[in-house]
Amino acid sequence: MEDILEIINDICMCDLYVDCDLTMDTNLRDLFDELDIADLLFSIEEEFDIEFNEEEYNEINNVGKLVELIQNKK
Repeated sequence: MEDILEIINDICMCDLYVDCDLTMDTNLRDLFDELDIADLLFSIEEEFDIEFNEEEYNEINNVGKLVELIQNKK
């Protein structure tokens, strides 16, 4: 879980140019706009070789839910 969180933080820094210390409770929709979230999820899909469907995309509100979805798809 910590490894996934670290990778998500790295993606935020590299792809979104945002240095934020994300935690499992961080609300992504408060932190990023829809375009940034789409970019973040696209990068995560590439990094982990997974795909999110529309329902999952709409469920992702916080980092904890994102990590859970990644773990379930690996």
